[in-house]
Amino acid sequence: MKGRVRKRRGIDMIAKPERVEAALWRNALGNVAAARGTLFSHYARFARAIARDRFLTRRADNHEIGDVEQLASEGLLQAIDRFEPLRAIPFRAFARPRIVGSIANGLGKYSEAIANAGYRRRTERERLKSLMAERQGDATSPLHE
Repeated sequence: MKGRVRKRRGIDMIAKPERVEAALWRNALGNVAAARGTLFSHYARFARAIARDRFLTRRADNHEIGDVEQLASEGLLQAIDRFEPLRAIPFRAFARPRIVGSIANGLGKYSEAIANAGYRRRTERERLKSLMAERQGDATSPLHE
């Protein structure tokens, strides 16, 4: 969302967004569980934007945009639960790495094709290492060259 101005809707048209955000976190100080749904709704568009960005930058595998958005939502909920509003850290800066990490971890576990490709790469490396160890003394080996 760099460079784009977000279209303001509803109460955001008359209120300053940073004050709305501060009010949400002020209300959540007493009980984050009660304010969790409101916070999630407020930041859902942010999480979906990260999901779309990660979906477009990854190579095509066995996942769909809905799967990536679901993982982003999971990361957002984890960030909401772990965020400490009394610290001087903006929530979006705190949440972005957690959302991206949730997407990366989820897709790594989710995609069987990625897991199989990783297994093949590890097996090929191990085979190459064992062949190199056998041919250590033979400098004329094509494998060594």
